[in-house]
Amino acid sequence: MANVHRIGDLNNNRSGGGRGGRPPIGGGMGSLPFLRQGGGGGDPRKESFFDMLKLTCCPSLNIKMFTAIITIIDVTIFILVIGLGGLQPESQFLTPSYDALHKFGGRNTCDIKHGQVWRLITPVFLHANFLHLFFNTISTLILGCITEVMVGTKNLIVLYFVSAFGGNIFGVLVSDDPSVGASTAISGLLGAYLAYIIVNWETMNYEGSPRNMMLCFVIVIIMFNLMFGTASSAQGSSQSYIDNYGHLGGLIAGTFAGMALIDAINNRYAEWEQKIRKIGYIGASLFLGGCTLSFFLFRTPNCQ
Repeated sequence: MANVHRIGDLNNNRSGGGRGGRPPIGGGMGSLPFLRQGGGGGDPRKESFFDMLKLTCCPSLNIKMFTAIITIIDVTIFILVIGLGGLQPESQFLTPSYDALHKFGGRNTCDIKHGQVWRLITPVFLHANFLHLFFNTISTLILGCITEVMVGTKNLIVLYFVSAFGGNIFGVLVSDDPSVGASTAISGLLGAYLAYIIVNWETMNYEGSPRNMMLCFVIVIIMFNLMFGTASSAQGSSQSYIDNYGHLGGLIAGTFAGMALIDAINNRYAEWEQKIRKIGYIGASLFLGGCTLSFFLFRTPNCQ
């Protein structure tokens, strides 16, 4: 244990076998996403602060990953919105003007009802202020790295935008408040992590399995995410641009989509995995289709 300074080092030690020739602890721990990202091989005492952040939070990150690309896009668009649209007077630090957020594609229930359906996706690229962007960027980097290693880049792209759409269509179904932010997609990544646990529930059924730990971890993070969204939405103004209904919708969409797309460890596809995949496809179709039809057929927003 003297050479273990981070999770990646623990994984490297285990991959070489336990002390005295014993097998690695946990049976299949090395195949789990939070241990499969890899760690640095250098001396941690010589790391810079940014090296420490990368190796601790997202060790697998590189510029070609979708996680890195979408983060760069979000930051670039935030700068463009402020540069072209200006700042909102008497607001939080670096808050883009509300008119600019609307022009760049912020979620607006009445505009979507009148046919501007792109506003169900474009809000995922916009952010209400600097802190909103900062926390969503950190969340995207950490959860995105884990999920991209876990499901692959193509599936991550599908999960990200399905969750964004699911969060926004559920949001406009139950609320008239405007909204922006990648939180719908980030909540979907949490749902995908939950789906990973569900898909692998039978595969991880062995002594020392981390499945209960993983389940508790993701439930706590989901509860914190929803509580934070509730607190932000309750600050008094419909112009907070943070919508907890969007978080919930993204979580539901991401969970079902993850159940449909994620493969089990070692590509196991027995009765349990087949059942979960069917539930995923049916659940995603019913949720997304039901919300879309309900909104466009029956929803009457307040467009005063």
